[in-house]
Amino acid sequence: MKQAGRKTNYAVILLIAIFFIFFQTGGGAVYRTAVSARAETEASSVIKDLTTDKSFNFSDYPEELYNFSIEVIQIAESENGELFIYTYQPCQRAIKLVCNEVNMSFSDKLGGEVEYTADSDKPKLYPLKQVSTWGVFSKYLVEDVTVSKDSVRYYNITSLYRNYDKLADDSALKDEHGIALKVGQCWKAETVNGAVQYEVKKIDTITITDCIYGTIRVPEGFNFAFSYSCDMHVIAIDTDIKMDDLLEADVAFKYCYIEKGIYGQDTGYDWQDKTVTVNYKEKGTSDDHIFGKGSKTWDKIKRGSDFVETLAEAKIKMSDEMKNDLWQKEWVIAFWDTNYENTAGGVLGWLNYVGAVFGGTIYKSTVVKDATVIRLEFLKDGKVYNLGAVSDKSGDFDVIGGGDETFIDSVNKVFKDFFSKLPWWAWLLIFILGGSVIITVLSIIFPVVRTALKAIFFAIGKVFKAICWVICLPFKAVAALVKRKGKK
Repeated sequence: MKQAGRKTNYAVILLIAIFFIFFQTGGGAVYRTAVSARAETEASSVIKDLTTDKSFNFSDYPEELYNFSIEVIQIAESENGELFIYTYQPCQRAIKLVCNEVNMSFSDKLGGEVEYTADSDKPKLYPLKQVSTWGVFSKYLVEDVTVSKDSVRYYNITSLYRNYDKLADDSALKDEHGIALKVGQCWKAETVNGAVQYEVKKIDTITITDCIYGTIRVPEGFNFAFSYSCDMHVIAIDTDIKMDDLLEADVAFKYCYIEKGIYGQDTGYDWQDKTVTVNYKEKGTSDDHIFGKGSKTWDKIKRGSDFVETLAEAKIKMSDEMKNDLWQKEWVIAFWDTNYENTAGGVLGWLNYVGAVFGGTIYKSTVVKDATVIRLEFLKDGKVYNLGAVSDKSGDFDVIGGGDETFIDSVNKVFKDFFSKLPWWAWLLIFILGGSVIITVLSIIFPVVRTALKAIFFAIGKVFKAICWVICLPFKAVAALVKRKGKK
């Protein structure tokens, strides 16, 4: 009896311990009460806001010179409808790492298994403004956000973004335009009897461990004036979670329409923000112009190896190195298609080229930069998950494949294909005939050339006569000997 009772006590203690751990870590579903900060205004200091809670303990947040992490420790809503985020940045006294954006949703449906994903469950990027610092603490205003009037409000934070820092980051990341910092917190703000109470739980995220990005230019042919292409902007990714199938992706980026001349001058860059949702059922398609070779179609979400095979079937040129890099990526997301025009690429494009010589436009395109994956919806073990993505921002998108096919390119290709199949004797005949024509024309135009040619041909004739005499001499000797014997 005592032994059975002891086992029962152990079981109870174990259950209590499991419950305690689950409660503290969130367990993906349970909220815990957070330190309650009160944001008075944008001008109020971070330390004043945090210390409104008497349980706030400075010793929980030590300085660490070589700890470059940034941790969200609190959020707060002001009476003016502003939203603030408070961070603990251990190295802040030595290195000023400033966050400039947050990947956030206003739904608690982001960060786990789902049956259906509504637009309201998807995150967006919001700019951050650092308004106060004190020691290792920072206070940020979330711009472009007004607090809802609903009694219960959610702030589902996937990640923060900051600029690259040569002291804090690997030099391999120096070309990235933004470093993503994982947060994985869903905050719940509830108004009870006129007071706001905050709770937080941990949520799952998915991290982009490596990526390739760039523009693949799909040629669409040309007409009598312009040549056209479809610029397929892609980002190829590996993740820290092995997905059975990628169903949907949200990609945020900046874009700008530009026009360029042959001397490199352009219309300037007016960057705009854009976020697109890409579904695995969607396809991209290029157009077909008068002298085109037919439109091409591709899946917007594809495994890396399958994507490379699709490009090969469509005869879109890629370097061997880029093919290999894309082949090894788990997924390729062709998130946006734009137009590219070459005003001098048509049959009569030389007329536009003359205008470009005097400062006119010759290239028209849309360029992309700062691309980042902010959400992935995927299938794993028969379940659908909707997770915020932690992904560094890309640099500028360069052309990594394909190209523009102009009238001149087409003509060159015809001649190249024709001459590459000629035998050696045909090339010799072409050389002789071509040389004869050139010599004849020059002798007609320039008398000096005609005189020189006569002298050259006279000398050549003498040389040939000498060679013939030398060659024929043995035969003549033999003939003379035979003739002499015949007479005897």
